[in-house]
Amino acid sequence: MLRLELLGQPRILHAVELRLPRKAVALLAYLAIEGCTPRSRLVDLLWSESDEEGGRRNLRQVLYQLGQTPVQAHLEVGRAQIGLCGFELDVEEFLEGHGCADSLRLWRGEFLQDLELDNASQFEVWLRHQRERLGSAYAKALGHQARELERKGDLRGALEAFQTLIHLDELQEQPHREAMRLYAALGQPEQALCQFKRLTEVLRDELGLEPLPETQALAEQIRQRREVPRAKPLAVNSPSLRAPLVGREQALKRLEAAWQSKNILLIAGQAGVGKSRLVQEFLADKGSYVALSGRPGDAGTPYASMTRWVRQALGAAPGLELRPWVRFEAARLVPELSDEAPPQLDEGGQVRFFQALCELLSQASGGSKIFLSEDEHFADPWSLKALAFGVSQGSRRLVATFRPDEVLPEVAQRYQEWQGSGAAEWLELEPLSEQEVAELVAHLSGRPARLFPQRLYRATSGNPLFVLETLRNLFELGELRQGPGGVWETPYDEATQDYAELPIAPSVRQTILSRLERQGASVRRCLEVAALIEEETFNSGTLAEATALSQWEVSEALERASGSRLIEAAGQGYRFSHELISRAIAESLKPDRRRLIAARLAQHYAQGGVHPARVAGYFQQAAMPLEAAQWWVRAALHAHGVLAFAEADRYYVLALAALPPDHPERFEIQTRRFYLARQVGNTCLEEQLEQLEAMAASARSAEERCRVWFYRGMVLDDQQDLQGAMEASRKAYQYGLEASPAEAFYPLIFVTHYQRDLGLLEEATADGHRALALARQLSPFHLAEAQLCHALTRMLQGCPDEAIGLLAEAEDLLRQNGPAPAVFWLLQERLGVARARVLNSLGRFEESIPQTAEVIEKARQGGVQRQELVGLLVRVEGWLGLGRAEEAAQDLERCTELARHLNWGWSEVGQLYAELELFRNNGPSALRWAERALEHAARNIVHEINGLYSRGGAWLALGERTKARADLERAIELHGGIHRFRAVRLEALQARLALTRFGAGFASTG
Repeated sequence: MLRLELLGQPRILHAVELRLPRKAVALLAYLAIEGCTPRSRLVDLLWSESDEEGGRRNLRQVLYQLGQTPVQAHLEVGRAQIGLCGFELDVEEFLEGHGCADSLRLWRGEFLQDLELDNASQFEVWLRHQRERLGSAYAKALGHQARELERKGDLRGALEAFQTLIHLDELQEQPHREAMRLYAALGQPEQALCQFKRLTEVLRDELGLEPLPETQALAEQIRQRREVPRAKPLAVNSPSLRAPLVGREQALKRLEAAWQSKNILLIAGQAGVGKSRLVQEFLADKGSYVALSGRPGDAGTPYASMTRWVRQALGAAPGLELRPWVRFEAARLVPELSDEAPPQLDEGGQVRFFQALCELLSQASGGSKIFLSEDEHFADPWSLKALAFGVSQGSRRLVATFRPDEVLPEVAQRYQEWQGSGAAEWLELEPLSEQEVAELVAHLSGRPARLFPQRLYRATSGNPLFVLETLRNLFELGELRQGPGGVWETPYDEATQDYAELPIAPSVRQTILSRLERQGASVRRCLEVAALIEEETFNSGTLAEATALSQWEVSEALERASGSRLIEAAGQGYRFSHELISRAIAESLKPDRRRLIAARLAQHYAQGGVHPARVAGYFQQAAMPLEAAQWWVRAALHAHGVLAFAEADRYYVLALAALPPDHPERFEIQTRRFYLARQVGNTCLEEQLEQLEAMAASARSAEERCRVWFYRGMVLDDQQDLQGAMEASRKAYQYGLEASPAEAFYPLIFVTHYQRDLGLLEEATADGHRALALARQLSPFHLAEAQLCHALTRMLQGCPDEAIGLLAEAEDLLRQNGPAPAVFWLLQERLGVARARVLNSLGRFEESIPQTAEVIEKARQGGVQRQELVGLLVRVEGWLGLGRAEEAAQDLERCTELARHLNWGWSEVGQLYAELELFRNNGPSALRWAERALEHAARNIVHEINGLYSRGGAWLALGERTKARADLERAIELHGGIHRFRAVRLEALQARLALTRFGAGFASTG
């Protein structure tokens, strides 16, 4: 029989103990706990950082290793899934024992003790969850055993059990208190006070807390050997004060009229003015609706609000059957929805992405078409954009509440557009008048009054939240009470002239804090932690980690806070009754307490379930900059994946700010940031040069210096300094040789690229052969890259057949060795572009155009705008060669968008547009585009030749043969008979020049 003992250091037994690799043990443990599992999930779990093919290969290797052991007979290996059968499991026996003595003996230590895996971050997340789950069960069983031992008179046994609990989690206050009591009962008061001292130190150092009043009272009782005064009694809960809606009759009428007109409802107002209460009343007879709300901290994090909304929807409808495409798209925000990772989002895919999100939210609410979006001033603009799109589809309706002075500019712009088009009704909600406050008090108190409401109105300015919090505070102080028949009365009713005697705090914040203080230390501890949680709801499990309270004690404290209306039940947890309550508590925290709470929250949420930027923010608040930096980088990668490029850059900046100047990871983060800027064009060349200077200052090794010079060459290329770019790449190559052949490879490839542009074909041939030799030391993919490079050189040397042969060899290598790893970015597709260039040079345009389709699509999906632009420019040459003006124009429109965003490629776009206009016989437009091409040519001789070629054609079309001749003769002079990459061929220049000499009208010469 196969037996798995996973509590403590793992043991796999089959008559004897089997010695297995760590990944094999992890695989068996997961299958034993979770059951039959898809192969894709196991690959993601155990080889999280590997590519899919590599992970599947590793899984096959582990299965082969297990197949050489007795475990083979217990494995169920299918093509899609893997399972385990016919085994005993100590975890199962422990849980079934329900804390009895025999089951406790099974506990040899934490689950899979000391089992740590490389390249398995997803397994680590699962492992932490299992350790917490089983550790909690063990602690519960141990506490039960301690109480049983004490009941039977075994005080020392009970003490030992509580000491074990303390050892498991030193921050739990209750076991300390029980140990103190038992020490005292055993006649060891000194030991009891030592225990109290240790507790005091731990709470102060780890959580910034003092022991609870009951713990301090117990210590004093032990110290003085006498009874001590009882702790201050907790506040009595105030009446529920379920306030009716007063003073909002006209607002409700306006909303109803707008609703009948199918308008979006925009309800604005300051904090506490009653927006939520009004909306709830209005929607009460409208059927079910999707309730969403923004949270403080959402605004700067892409899709933070939407991610939470989706998770809440899935949690509220756990058996929800989603259509496959909806599940796949939503997995961009909630990865566990799909075993297959969705491709990087592109602009064209946003519509489908938005549709899926709104479909999921609607379906989880029973198909409701009404969306209530509260506190939109907190929500992030990406989520609100997705929601706005969803509302625009079909018959969906939107009701939004917000504070107008705090709404982000782009969201405010959308509101204005809706209003301007007549699609939305804007309602500004004002505080209650003095008369309306009097009406509210009369409803609540059971009798009309004049002086008391006047005092209340003067103190609160009619803000409904402040009014209700003040009333609750007065009840808890005993200054307001219910008399006979439930009618309210105060001690001052007979003698007062204006109720000035009532102790009303000058602000809602002070009122809230005063009420909180009377709820007791346990409630305060819990709500202090909850106030720093940026999620909408919280529960006892989350709070227990930072309060030194057991989950039972936390639950009691939350029930007490709920009774006082500071918080309210929400789903499986609680939320604050109003955001102002959480803000007041958060602002009251001392810096040390805030820092320690943030540290606990960071460690909790690092286990998953929230956006990486949230975790980074907690680590930042906790003054743990190194940990924060790691999570800022994760946030940057996440933002990049959903096309939030500016935010990705901002997260990289925050990561760099968190690291000291000499930290070894600075350079890698700087490299990621620079590469992002290059690919998506969110920085200008001057900013890129500044980044390179910072990278140069951080570079320590030959490898890092190689990268700096390599990137410097790219920037010099953008500045049209081809000679400088070539020299920088040569320097990068030399540094690369010091590091490794792999580091030297791409700089050498780029050296040949610049040599081709400069017409140095002999040098490009020599360095191309060096690149081929270097590639043969590395991998088939390096060799394919080198063959691509050399093929372009041979094309320029007038050997197109040899070029096509080299490209065919490269394609064969990829077919034989599988898809190229991600580091060879779009290699297969770039081979297609190179083949298209060669075919264009041969005039085989029909064959060239299909070669570019895949690279254009994949670059668009990945947000790699430079590569998309390159592919489009090559395809435009093909369209023009075929005389397909409409297709060329469509591609050039996209080229213009990309060039504008990247601030790169303008000269090539302008020159091709000029040729398109010449084909259309539109000389004036051709001239404008050619002028633009020359304006952006700068020092790039290829761009200048091409621009002069097109301007010469434009002058010809306009009948200006002299000007045309001057431009074309200058282009031929610059050409000099040297074949340069992407330059117009000398034959084409001469053919167009001939038209100026013979006085013929313009005709495109290709």
